[in-house]
Amino acid sequence: MTNNFWFFWEKYFSKSDIEKINSLFDERGVAENTQNHAVTPNKCLKSVSTVKKVSWQFCEPLLRKIDEEVILTNRLNHGYHLDANSSNNWVLHNTYEQTNNYDWHQDGSNDTRFDLKFTVLINTSLESYEGGELQIFQQGGAKTVKHLNTSGSVVMFKSDIPHRVTAVTKGKRNSVVYWKEGPRFV
Repeated sequence: MTNNFWFFWEKYFSKSDIEKINSLFDERGVAENTQNHAVTPNKCLKSVSTVKKVSWQFCEPLLRKIDEEVILTNRLNHGYHLDANSSNNWVLHNTYEQTNNYDWHQDGSNDTRFDLKFTVLINTSLESYEGGELQIFQQGGAKTVKHLNTSGSVVMFKSDIPHRVTAVTKGKRNSVVYWKEGPRFV
């Protein structure tokens, strides 16, 4: 399913799938220091309770099917050359608690060999929460991506599109994010 700026799969993952994904990050996740990430000279953009990362090789059995959907969606709509995910690729699990947010940013790479082509977000929350909405900046301003508000739903968008997560006002929001890479744009 599509919108002009993003693609989505509502309730793609079952509750059982989400439990397996969350367990993987509980068991294998390495806490990431967020102090030096997502900062500008004037402010910190990312306020999350925890970020855990796991190598793609451990996530691949659980994420293979959605990754195939992402690859097909790219082929049908953009035609970018996408690199295969490797064990060097990290998948992140973000936990946002009350007042946590992630301000406007674009996903990118400082590596001279590749660019991030797509950001793939999965709602892995098992409990309800309020706030914590994904917003994408498009012509005319911010647009809330309601498709990601449901547990098990997936959203894919071009990584260079400005986006943010609004503050969580109640409960706890969990999400998994990974990126599709490809040769640098020239």
